[in-house]
Amino acid sequence: MITRLLNLSGVYLGAEHDMIPPLADDNPDGYWEHLPLADLNNDLLAALGGSWDRPPSLTAGWEKAAALDPFRERARTVFTTLQEQPDWGWKNPRNCLTLPFWLDLMPDLQLVCPVRNPLEVAASMSTGTPHRTLRPDAALGLWIAYHEALLGVVRPDQIIVTHYDAYFYDPAAELRRVLDRLSISVSHTQIQSACQSVHSRSRHNLSHPYLLDEPGIPATVPRIYGLLTAQAGPVYAQMTADEPYQIRQWTRIIHDQNIQLHAQAERLRQLEERQRVLENDFTQATHWSASLQADLTKRLAEIEIAREHIALLTHQLNAHESLGVRARRFVRSLKNGLNTRSRA
Repeated sequence: MITRLLNLSGVYLGAEHDMIPPLADDNPDGYWEHLPLADLNNDLLAALGGSWDRPPSLTAGWEKAAALDPFRERARTVFTTLQEQPDWGWKNPRNCLTLPFWLDLMPDLQLVCPVRNPLEVAASMSTGTPHRTLRPDAALGLWIAYHEALLGVVRPDQIIVTHYDAYFYDPAAELRRVLDRLSISVSHTQIQSACQSVHSRSRHNLSHPYLLDEPGIPATVPRIYGLLTAQAGPVYAQMTADEPYQIRQWTRIIHDQNIQLHAQAERLRQLEERQRVLENDFTQATHWSASLQADLTKRLAEIEIAREHIALLTHQLNAHESLGVRARRFVRSLKNGLNTRSRA
């Protein structure tokens, strides 16, 4: 959403055919990510022995390695087109992990760091849909890894922290603050027009910072989150101090959680019903299997009796064949004797 706001305010993100297409079942409003640069980040992480969900363990100065020259060349090729526009940028969360590489290429980069409640991020990454299958604890672990990597590299004067929540409180003021920090001149009318893209339906998994102190949440999470929100600007600060607004937010959180609890209760009921059906099917299958086993045992016994009968008949047949051979020999002998006497 924040990337799209900047785009609507004049920040060029690349040609339409270079954008990652939206997915109706995941992000119908679009990702606003540059596909060639996203692929480059993925390939770079793979070359470093990791991936987006398995951050590689890196040593200081890794970004200087000559082995990364092909990646530098790919980046320069993409940037040649992007830099044709006066105000340009790109979004990719993996930049947090690969930031030393990008800063080595462009030391004067300005970084817009969108911040969102980590519990909301974790919930978003663990919905169970095909693209969001992480466990909540694993998602929080990645949130820590990404932000530690970012804060360990970036200079304070390079980073512009902007909070996701601020765009549902006073989007025009927060967008103006970010654009001013980026030295991008935009009219009031254009900002108002861009802010029309902010919809409450974009908000999912609403949570509150107080919930970060709940048992089971790593202490690193609220510590990093506190460092970031301290830099989130006056709109966010005003929002957190606005008691009526905070009461409305808590009311919505409670409402949303009640809906989720009812949905989970219904899902549990469905699972329990499915379990009962499966257990009944298993019981029937067990009885059927026992019946089949008894019938199989009976059939095997009948087969064994048949084999014995076949063996007896085979023995009798062999005996009859042997008797027949002897009989035929005796008959031939009698015929030969008769023929001899008749000639005499």
